Amino acid sequence: MRVTSTENVAAGPNFIASWNQNTKARQSTFTVAGDTAGTVAATLRARTHGTWGNSMAVNVFDAEDDAFIANEKHLGAAPITLERKAIAQSPRNRVRVLLGTTGQTKIFGIIYTGTVAAGQVKIDTTTGDLTFTAGEAPVAGDTLYSSYAVLKSASCKVTIRYGGASEVYTVADGKHLVDQVNDPDALSVLVEGVAGANPKEKPKKQSKADEFLEFGKGTDTPGSDGADAVDSDYKLGLDQLLNEDTHIMLAAGMDNEKIGDELKSHCRNGIHRQDQERSNRGGRKQGGREIRRHPWA
Repeated sequence: MRVTSTENVAAGPNFIASWNQNTKARQSTFTVAGDTAGTVAATLRARTHGTWGNSMAVNVFDAEDDAFIANEKHLGAAPITLERKAIAQSPRNRVRVLLGTTGQTKIFGIIYTGTVAAGQVKIDTTTGDLTFTAGEAPVAGDTLYSSYAVLKSASCKVTIRYGGASEVYTVADGKHLVDQVNDPDALSVLVEGVAGANPKEKPKKQSKADEFLEFGKGTDTPGSDGADAVDSDYKLGLDQLLNEDTHIMLAAGMDNEKIGDELKSHCRNGIHRQDQERSNRGGRKQGGREIRRHPWA
């Protein structure tokens, strides 16, 4: 059980529900600048608290492939415009509409030029506008889902590096980056994404493909372990173990004078709780078991 120093409760990622306290440990962060000066496309945050996150670094450079937007959702009636522009005419592109009246899904053929016919949708690759034939456009209660490629010239490659591990994302903008690292079906093991103030901005390219900028520098939050825990913080961790079968208890980093009483109280509470459970089931109490403290531990 990991314990950290704690502080008063406040909303945000540092709240630990089982302690009803905030940890003083911090997750290292990296601000992803947008293409336009002074904008923030996204913020990346180390997946967990600790100084380890300060060893991560990020590179943003030219995309090697088209970015791909999966299942972009639009509610209600036409007209509908896709969120991203510079759309590639890819065979992967799909448009489908979930009909609110029947619950059926209608899949449309896609064209990019000419006159739209029944069963088709025309995508304007510059503006993202969708055009349907009369009577086939989505209406109130319908939901349109579109998956489409964005030209690599309008995309970028984001590489997140930690030691020998790397995660690479091809994205159209800050929102797309956040969506990808937070995707429950392909969750990043290194970071979580937080929307920036300008999520439609494409991340700003760095000067070189091998230039990696570190987490936790400048105005970003450096990761910390909350290592200055005191005996009351350790007790919060001990309380979480009351319902666990634990045979050896070690309060790492604490000496007997500081933590001995808390360890002894924890063991007695654990035995009392187990005895109460046995009593409720008609079993024998085991309250005579011995508790020993070893200062050398």
